[in-house]
Amino acid sequence: MTKQELFKKYSIDESHKEWSDVIDNWMSVEVYREMHDGKLPDGTDKSAKYITDFLDKCNDSKTGYGLKLMMSRSDFGSLYLTAKRMIYRFADIILSACEKCGGEIKRPTPMPCPTDGKMYCEKCITPN
Repeated sequence: MTKQELFKKYSIDESHKEWSDVIDNWMSVEVYREMHDGKLPDGTDKSAKYITDFLDKCNDSKTGYGLKLMMSRSDFGSLYLTAKRMIYRFADIILSACEKCGGEIKRPTPMPCPTDGKMYCEKCITPN
């Protein structure tokens, strides 16, 4: 996936370039907590997959996750906007992450899997 495809998938544009140190730093932690059962980041988790997972869950009308979150959190709009700003800000990290576990792909030149075209880390691409 290219950066343009990523931005198109999540409807990201230049308006999401702006980052507020006060609001977005706080909300990015809240997005993390929302996707990790209320736990705070511990500094060892370098995965950015939770960002796309959050937006995917919010946009999935089958589960109703976004609607439930919108009804239960008064700051839903800020969470959603921050997640979109995070996509803009961390696109290169997101694009270099494993599509299965979210871990960093450490190969010198990340190549898509020949069978399905997705990007996987060394641990996930090896057959079981």
